[in-house]
Amino acid sequence: MRFLFCGAFLSMFLIQACAQADRRASDAAAQRLLRQYNAGAYDSIFLSFAPEMQQALPKPATADFFGGLRKDAGKITAQQFVRIQGAAAIYRSTYERGAFLTELVLARDGRIAGLLIKPDTEAPLPVLPKARTLMTFPLSGEWFVFWGGDTREQNYHVVAPAQQGAFDFVMRGPDRRSFRTNGARNEDFYAFGQPLLAPCDGEVVLATDGIADNVPGVMNAQTPLGNAVVIRSDAGEYVVLAHFRRGTVAVKRGQRVKAGMRLGAVGNSGNSSEPHLHLHLQDKPDPQTARGIKCYFRMLQVNGAARTDYSPVRGDRIRRE
Repeated sequence: MRFLFCGAFLSMFLIQACAQADRRASDAAAQRLLRQYNAGAYDSIFLSFAPEMQQALPKPATADFFGGLRKDAGKITAQQFVRIQGAAAIYRSTYERGAFLTELVLARDGRIAGLLIKPDTEAPLPVLPKARTLMTFPLSGEWFVFWGGDTREQNYHVVAPAQQGAFDFVMRGPDRRSFRTNGARNEDFYAFGQPLLAPCDGEVVLATDGIADNVPGVMNAQTPLGNAVVIRSDAGEYVVLAHFRRGTVAVKRGQRVKAGMRLGAVGNSGNSSEPHLHLHLQDKPDPQTARGIKCYFRMLQVNGAARTDYSPVRGDRIRRE
C-alpha cells in the first residue's frame, strides 16, 4: 500500500545510445537543456531529441511535461555532475522548489536519446523547523502510522518540500489488516467514515467537498488532496487534512474553528489508494512554494505508553490521550 499525491516523471528511452557516456558531450547537452528549460524553450528541447525520442515523446507531450515540471518545481538554480553510469551521465539539478536527478543519454550524433528526471533521493534532507502550532490528534481510537518520520524509509513524503513532515494514518483490525472481508469496498475499511476533528484552533482557508471517493486501489491524480480542509492556525501555520469522505466536510472557508470541532469524516478521495487521513503542516498556503514543518502532538498514547510533545513515526500505534 502506498499513498501518492503527485509525481509523474519523464520515462527513460534508450535509443541508439553510445556504450559509454562521453563526459564532455554530456556536460554540453546538460547545460543546453538547462538553458532551454529555464527560458521555456520547449520546442528547442524537442528539436534536441533524437528522431526516435521525438517519436516517443511528441512536441505537445514534451511541452506538457516540461511546462508541468516548471510549474511544480520552478526554474533550475544549480546543476552539478554526479557520475557516469554506463550510457548515462547523471546530474544533480536544484530547482526553486526541489531537487532532482537528471539522467541523460546521448545518441552517437550528440542528440538526446534518453532522459530520466526523478526526485533526488541521494541528497541530504533539510531539517524541518518545529511547529509553533499546538496540535491535538484529530482522530478517536487507535491508529497506525503508515507513513511518518524524517527518513525516506519511514516516510515517502519527504521528497516533496511542502509534505516533508507529512503523516498517513490508517486504522487496523484485530488481524492487523486495515479492512474487513476482501477490501473491495471503502466500507470494508475500518478508517472509512471515522469522525475527523480539528487538531488546533484557527481559520479555515480551504474546504473542498463533492469529489467522489475512489474504488480502493484506484487513485485520482487529477485532484490530489481530494475533499480537504486547510486551517491557518493562530500561529500562522497551515494544517492540511486530505482525503475526506465525500459529502462530510462540515466547515466552510473563512469559518473559525476550535480544536476538537468536527471537520468531517475520513474518506478515500483524491490521490489515495485506500481510506486514510493525510495530515501535514506547511509554512505557506500555496503547496507549490511552501515548505514543510515538523508536527508534534501534545498528548498521545504511543504503543501503549503515554507521550507528550511527540511526532509519530512509521509503525507507531497511536491514540489520543
